[in-house]
Amino acid sequence: GSRAHFNSNSVGDYHSALATLENLMAMLGQATMISTCLGVYGAHVITIPLLLSISVSELRRQRSIADDNSVAKPTGWEYWGVRFFTVYLLADAVRGADGMFDNAADGTVRSVWGLGRMDVKFAAWWFRDAVMFCGLALLVKCKLRWAEAVLSQAPSTRKIFALNCCAGLAVAGLALGFYLLLETNRQMWQIVSVLAIVPVNAACALILSWIIWCLLPEIRLRAAQGQDHLQLEAARVCKVCCLVLCCNIIILTVMPFLCIQKVLNQPLSSPMAPNMGIDSWIGPARLPSILDLPQESPDLVPAPTLELVEVSVAYFFFMTWWPPQDFRIQSSKNE
Repeated sequence: GSRAHFNSNSVGDYHSALATLENLMAMLGQATMISTCLGVYGAHVITIPLLLSISVSELRRQRSIADDNSVAKPTGWEYWGVRFFTVYLLADAVRGADGMFDNAADGTVRSVWGLGRMDVKFAAWWFRDAVMFCGLALLVKCKLRWAEAVLSQAPSTRKIFALNCCAGLAVAGLALGFYLLLETNRQMWQIVSVLAIVPVNAACALILSWIIWCLLPEIRLRAAQGQDHLQLEAARVCKVCCLVLCCNIIILTVMPFLCIQKVLNQPLSSPMAPNMGIDSWIGPARLPSILDLPQESPDLVPAPTLELVEVSVAYFFFMTWWPPQDFRIQSSKNE
């Protein structure tokens, strides 16, 4: 009974917060929120070439020092992370070229210019997220293997196998959800895409928690015996693990509430693309522009949340392989 009471209170608090947010956006007005969305879109467009230039510079730097044994080498994740991130950015450039904005009223999605085809957007979106989750799994494996090698522990094959399965489930689940969205134009399939990424984030959170609170304390004890290079490496690993763990926790706490919102507040048969009918293939379709909202739907207020998430994820990914220069020490061969 107490658990049911707690759950009902939690859902009630969530609805109150959601209603407050909707009221705030309504108070700001449609014109203000359209300008906000355009500002976030502009930040996203600027972010992609900026981060891409840094990635290309790092690729060139790594190539230039590949045969120089006197220079500190990147770790295993820094080597692969910049490559995964570069591919991620290229796919994100295709997905985000036209932007995408939903709204809290009916959940329909609009773009900035109304130019990009839906099938191209979703293909780039799926490929980008597939690269990100495969890279995430590799990052966790690199950090786990490094910690186990330092402590002379046997590799955690079961943990790695479970992580690989969850990453594969995320890639397959996103592909299925995106395809069904294109096939039916029903918002209900957004829930499939969201739930598909929950297991991989849960697996990463558990393994990273194990590294942070079980393995790293033992490594620090060894580093305290005069091994300064190990202490610096452990600090960097802890920083990256904590960063990714925070991202995992945010996803695990926010995504279920977004699904609850879809189920309780919006008809699951509602279309995602407002200019196309239900149960019709929307691949060639182009989303209507938010610039036309004042004439099309004067009371509909767009939300910049989706693009804000995309920009934030890009910077999270970036910071996993781009540590401060002071931490660029000779890497362990076991990472």
